[in-house]
This record gives sequence, C-alpha cells and structure tokens, in this order.
Amino acid sequence: MDELKPAVRAAGMRPVPVDYALFDYPQAFADAEAAARRFRGRTVYAYGESAGGTLAGWLAGRHLVSAAAANSAIVNLSVYVRALKASNPQHVDLYEAASGGERFVRKHSLEALSGEPLRLYGNCRDPVAPCGLALKYAHHYRRVSWRHAGVGHIANRVPTVERALAWFRAGA
Repeated sequence: MDELKPAVRAAGMRPVPVDYALFDYPQAFADAEAAARRFRGRTVYAYGESAGGTLAGWLAGRHLVSAAAANSAIVNLSVYVRALKASNPQHVDLYEAASGGERFVRKHSLEALSGEPLRLYGNCRDPVAPCGLALKYAHHYRRVSWRHAGVGHIANRVPTVERALAWFRAGA
C-alpha cells in the first residue's frame, strides 16, 4: 500500500496502514476493529484491497468508520469458507480454524450489516471475488454503490484510490 500513501497525503488525509493476518479471519477482523476504534470520534475512512476491501466494508457496515471503499468485490465469508471446504475437503479442519467456525462466519457476514456508507470498485470478471454479492449489496442499501474499475482482481491501484479519496472528500 506504500504506493498509495502520496495520493492519500495529497488529499489532506493521513494514511494509517493496518496489518492483519490474512488467513486468520477472527484475528483479521479483531485487528481491523481495534484500529478503527483507536480513532473513534474522528472522521475515519477505510480503504482496502481484496480481503482488506471486505474488512473495510465490514467496518462501514458496523459504523466503525465514517465511510469505506473497497478495490475489489467484497466477499461473503460464509460462501467463501464453504467453497474452500468443498474444493479441498481434506483440509476441512484448517478452514474451520481459519474461519473461526460457522458462528464467527455468521456474525461477520456482510449480509447481516446495515451496509452504509460504502463504495465498491471492481469488475464482474474478477477471478477471485465475483461481483455478484457486491452488486446485490449495492442494490439493497441506499448508500452502497458499485463502480466499474479496470480488470483483474485489484484494479488500477492509484487511480482507484484517487477516485475513492474524491468520494470521501465529497462527503461519501
């Protein structure tokens, strides 16, 4: 994310990277929530790519940040974890541990959140995170929007973050 810091600073904002454990979902959500809570009472925007985009969307849905943007379609954890299990049944225990189990997945499902305010950037030919859930989510919630951005899983990093920053500055 270092290449995005100049654009964030140029927008008059301070970038605060949040490290999280990629395949330890319970810890990743706990890390993202702890980072957002450190800035409680201030205007805080979350931006993430890939799994970080799903975390940013979750923070917005829980109203832990003022707004969020995701550069890639968001992922429904329950569907994602079930697909992992189905594609690799010999590693079911690993996926259960990584996902925190069904109870964790249900609690952190984007479908259980209010969804606002969130801007999603991506494309419907994303081989990692298909746009179906993102489009459904954007259609269901008034302040969630979908914008086409580039090709591949993470689209045009700097231009996409600049679009997200403009949206944040405009009042999200």
